[in-house]
Amino acid sequence: MALGGIEHIGYLLVSCTILIAGIFLIKKISPFWQEVIFMLLALTGAFGIFFRYAMHLSFDRGFDFITLLKQQLQVCNFNFILLPAAVFTKNKRIKNYLFGFALFAASTTLITYNRSLTQLPWYHISFINFWMNHFIAVLLPTLMLASGRYYPEKKYMMSVSIMVLLYFALSGFGSWLLMTYEGVSRMDTYSFVFVPEGVWIFEWLYSWIPIYFVYLLPIYPVLVLWLYGFAHVFENKKHHIIEKHHT
Repeated sequence: MALGGIEHIGYLLVSCTILIAGIFLIKKISPFWQEVIFMLLALTGAFGIFFRYAMHLSFDRGFDFITLLKQQLQVCNFNFILLPAAVFTKNKRIKNYLFGFALFAASTTLITYNRSLTQLPWYHISFINFWMNHFIAVLLPTLMLASGRYYPEKKYMMSVSIMVLLYFALSGFGSWLLMTYEGVSRMDTYSFVFVPEGVWIFEWLYSWIPIYFVYLLPIYPVLVLWLYGFAHVFENKKHHIIEKHHT
């Protein structure tokens, strides 16, 4: 399914329709049913990743927990842990990580997905699973924000930025271990730490700083500014709503 082709645009239009309808409907239902929807989405998103990597898109191949574990080194596959943790725990740092980073990481993947997927037809189970896994990582936090009951908070954003940095460091270290001791090739690692190819901004940065992991560091200040700006918008919105109710 070619990037920018008619099928790709169709997927994007359907996704946007679901997203807009979800934003409208989530405001109309009670907090109890909102939580039910959030839980179902989190479990569906986690199962989609489990089905792809632990079950290899089949119900008759057993379980491959080693592959699933290795895939946690990949940003979007870490949603296997992140989505349930954000919904089933009260940890606000995890929720803010979901809102401020994971949401937008997943959304960019829907626009510029892996080149290997362009060889698949739009109805292939691998592509449908790929899209579902990433779309739920966009849909869930968007609906949580739209419900008006959750919002990013600036006081957690430095923690979130440190979490992102640590995640990429651990992902890079894990990928290095796989390359060193299991013979995994650089291009088959699970992190952008070792693979700038295919993403123009990473390729450009690596051309200036040809050191793996280090070439990503100039993005870090931009990430911090983004996180604080994103939280600032929602905190202002919340304050305006509170002031409106008091007048």
